[in-house]
Amino acid sequence: MKQLTTVKHFPILLLILLVVLLRVDTSQASDATKVLIEQIRGGNPAVREAAIEKLIEIGDDALPALAKAFRDGDEISRESIIHVLPLMGKSAVPILATALQDEQLRLRQDALEALRSMGTSAEKAVPTLVVTLLTDPAVEMRQGVAEVLGAIGPLASGAVFALGEALSHEDDAVRISAAEALGKMGKSAVAAVPELKRLLDHDKTQLRHTAVRALGKIGQFQEEITETLIEKFGDTEEVVRWATMMALKDIGVSAVPDLIEVMRDERESIRFYAAMTLGEIGPPAKQAVPVLIEAVVNRDVPAVAAKALGQIGPESEDVVPTLIDALSDPAFLVRDAAAQAVGQIGADASEAVPTLIQLLDDKMQEVRHQAVIALGKIGKPAKSAVPRLIIIILTDSSIRQSAIVTLGQVGEGAEDAVPTLVNVLSDEDLYVRKSALEALGKIGVQTSAAVYAIINLLNDSDEMVRLTAGEVLSRIGKPPEDVVITLVRQLGDERPEVRDTAIASLSIIKEGTVQHLIQALDNEDATIRANAASLLGQIGNPVNEIIPGFFKASIRVDKHSVYQGQIVDALKMIGSPAISFLIRQTLHDPDSQVRAHSAYLLGRIGEPADRIIRALAKALDDKEPTIKFAAKRALKMVGSPKLLFLSVDLVFQGDLDSTTISEDLRQIFIKNGIPLSPNASISIQDRNRRWSIVDKNQVYFVIKEFDLFPEGRLNVYDAANWIVLEHEINERKTQKGR
Repeated sequence: MKQLTTVKHFPILLLILLVVLLRVDTSQASDATKVLIEQIRGGNPAVREAAIEKLIEIGDDALPALAKAFRDGDEISRESIIHVLPLMGKSAVPILATALQDEQLRLRQDALEALRSMGTSAEKAVPTLVVTLLTDPAVEMRQGVAEVLGAIGPLASGAVFALGEALSHEDDAVRISAAEALGKMGKSAVAAVPELKRLLDHDKTQLRHTAVRALGKIGQFQEEITETLIEKFGDTEEVVRWATMMALKDIGVSAVPDLIEVMRDERESIRFYAAMTLGEIGPPAKQAVPVLIEAVVNRDVPAVAAKALGQIGPESEDVVPTLIDALSDPAFLVRDAAAQAVGQIGADASEAVPTLIQLLDDKMQEVRHQAVIALGKIGKPAKSAVPRLIIIILTDSSIRQSAIVTLGQVGEGAEDAVPTLVNVLSDEDLYVRKSALEALGKIGVQTSAAVYAIINLLNDSDEMVRLTAGEVLSRIGKPPEDVVITLVRQLGDERPEVRDTAIASLSIIKEGTVQHLIQALDNEDATIRANAASLLGQIGNPVNEIIPGFFKASIRVDKHSVYQGQIVDALKMIGSPAISFLIRQTLHDPDSQVRAHSAYLLGRIGEPADRIIRALAKALDDKEPTIKFAAKRALKMVGSPKLLFLSVDLVFQGDLDSTTISEDLRQIFIKNGIPLSPNASISIQDRNRRWSIVDKNQVYFVIKEFDLFPEGRLNVYDAANWIVLEHEINERKTQKGR
């Protein structure tokens, strides 16, 4: 312990000790665990985290030591252990369950919180949790235990009796938590239904509310609960009535027959909530459609009945006609609900369109709004509403945005609204601008005016609008040609914001822009040329047009100009297709100027080095001296200024022949400043004489030589430079031979 005390004051030494512990063998595992346990109570966060990770790695083998340390340790140790145990998994649950009986309340609460965090994995603690729920003197512990049992859910069914007992506890918080836990257990808690029913008449609103929700969860498996719950539609508190509705919604289709029955109850409040609940249940409540239609026709809770019909859907041929009649009801709440219902039915309610158009003149703004929304949900069949929607955009600011959204939902049939939508793209309200953009994208934009207006919004002050403008531009297909021509011209604008907008627009539109950008590579304005090259590199397709365009532009300009570098960068962005094109031209084009310039570009690109070096090596055999010169020059661009990198003993030839980079060989490379990556590979070029090592974008030749070293060495050269040197040596030998 003296050593540990010393280490405690020196975190760095403590970390070193921990590293040592991580390497101990199994015979020392117990001692290592003890030390790790000591570390988790320390003050250094880094050490504590590392100790916890190691204990988790040790797993179940560490649990006996943790259990003993919890029994025998001081309060700080036990508290630290409790925080670690949940991370150890299910096997640690018995230790946490034991901690629930600790005399220290704080430790019992910590253990409870740990079990809560484990959810269903804490199942083995249920027996101890039950005892704690029934006997712990601390109210907060009993409440917390009920919450943990709820988190465990149906797997804690053995606690149903104890939770039923807890419903009678003198503390409301305990009873509420117990009721919530029983609800989470669902079918498993059926035995507690009588105790929950007794809470339905309690004078405390919260207890009634919680009991109702719990019964709803259990009622999915016990139909007789429905009748009891329906009575709570008459509760004095609205929160309980709403809870009843949601509970019956949870029960679902099995509650529908009883709800249909109470639709004829003499109490209006019961009928009101029954209709609302049928709507919440939705399509499974289709058998209630006749009684709901009857309620609308007879003006008995007509608003909520109409809304419920919309939520259930067109389950009978009488639904839509009934709702159309309700759209003309003298009560605005009924008209409002009927419009909502028609919208929920959607395209199947298309016969309601003429009546909905009439509602666009309703004196109540709420009704007008719902009519607009309903037309949008009907979609394309609502095309006849377009002229009226245009007027709303121009005259009714209260529902203008909804009208814009609806035009987008109508889609291609709303083309007549495009000029109006273009005009509102400059509106002060960013949501109006955004909605208009989205609508234009759905309708389809092919006019220059619309495209220009959208392009302008790429510089909008609001990021959401800018992003929407970009998305819409990407969906509109091929834009009018004059738009593309103008944007290309703007690539050279003296104002940066204009150039940026043009670049952003062209990069998004893409279709129909490539040929204009290729033509721009010859523009007299250097800025236009540069931006066009960059954009073409980003677009990348069609490569069979872009790459030749780059080559033609490149061969016409000064090879040392900045523009040449931009073309090379663009070719790099295109990648493999550009390399393949240039290799074909270097080796096979009949025009020597083309072959020479292609070799030059390959040298400038430089990557992937092994592929380019192989092509340029073949070009050295070209009959044209200018091509040989261009290939040599290009190889020197790819290569390193350094020719000979290092020399190693012949003993490593075995590694090379087996195409394996041993650790010893790798270390020699590292010592000489060549840190080979794990992906480095060896290929045999000429057995027993030459090998190549390819690593990322660098290629090395290993040559077996006796000239420089009588005993023989393996010399590592830069591949590109070696090929040039070897070619020159061979040429000299050939000339001497002549």
